[in-house]
Amino acid sequence: MNKHNRTAALSIRWGLFAFALLLVAGFAFTYFQQQRSIDAAQARIDELNATLDELQLTAAAMQSDLDFAQTDAYIERMARKELGYVRQGEIKFIAAEDEAAEEALTSQEDATEPTAQPEETPQASAAPEETASPDET
Repeated sequence: MNKHNRTAALSIRWGLFAFALLLVAGFAFTYFQQQRSIDAAQARIDELNATLDELQLTAAAMQSDLDFAQTDAYIERMARKELGYVRQGEIKFIAAEDEAAEEALTSQEDATEPTAQPEETPQASAAPEETASPDET
């Protein structure tokens, strides 16, 4: 009977050892699976943060453009560029890009006036004159 008890105790120990080994293996598997999931989530967070940074830069640039679009300098620039406006006293020159455009421009000038010259205004109107007040003399 002594031998039988020893065999029974040995088989219980091996059973407990196998159970503990399976338990540790299950915990290890779960740990590594969770770690992989965490790493994937962190990579997605990094990607989204990079996209957020790009969008914030784009938004800042757009806000800067919007702020500039509300200034007189922007209005003047667009009037000159899009509408061809010039200030009083300025002469606008148009460069012909090819011969057809040059011929069209020349024929248009010939049709309106045979000796068309640009209209010039006195230089005094281009820049304000400074006058000394009686107190400064």
